[in-house]
This record gives sequence, C-alpha cells and structure tokens, in this order.
Amino acid sequence: MIPEYVKLAPSELSYGNANLLKSQMSAIGAIKKYKEYKTSRKEELFLKIELKKKFGELKEFLDQLDKILPESRFSEEEQEAWKQLAKITRKKEMKKEFESENISLDQELEEIRKKLERLQ
Repeated sequence: MIPEYVKLAPSELSYGNANLLKSQMSAIGAIKKYKEYKTSRKEELFLKIELKKKFGELKEFLDQLDKILPESRFSEEEQEAWKQLAKITRKKEMKKEFESENISLDQELEEIRKKLERLQ
C-alpha cells in the first residue's frame, strides 16, 4: 500500500488540530473521572466494612444490655396501645410534612409567576 498525501488548507488544518485537542481533552477527562470513580468505590467498600463492624459491636452491646436490664412489666395490651398511639402520631406528622411541602411548592410557583409577570 502506497501512502497518499493530501494538502490541507490552513483553516482545515487548524480546525482538525482543534478537534483533535478537544477529543484528547475529553478522553483525559473520562480517564480522570474513571479513576475518581474507582477510588470512591474503594472508599465506599471500606466504609461499608467499617459500618458492618460497628453494627456487630452495637449488637453485642445491646445483647449485653438486654441481659442486664430487668424484664418489662407491661402487658401485651398496653404495648399494643403504645404502638397504635405511635402509628397515629407518625401519620399526623407525615400529613403535616406533606401539607407544608405542598404549600411551600405552591408558594415557590407563585413567586416564579410573579417574577415572570414583572419581566413581561
């Protein structure tokens, strides 16, 4: 195979060089992001292992504490009543959060609409 040469205009040459440099920059950026990803995954794995160890220690501590503490004297009915009370209060709190979130979103929409009216 015989090499062939083509003469390029200076504008074509500068355009080609610019595109080549841009593609090199994007490739280097991708490599850099990949390396950052690998290090963050290693760190995540290390942190998960540490968290698992801490949960194990916590479980041991809770088991020891359970052995030390006296038995509860609550009847099952009282425990059920407390659980139901907790569920009711949780539902009320969730409802309040949902309503406040909707109100704040509506307020934000109104502010945006007012800004749009001012611009027009």
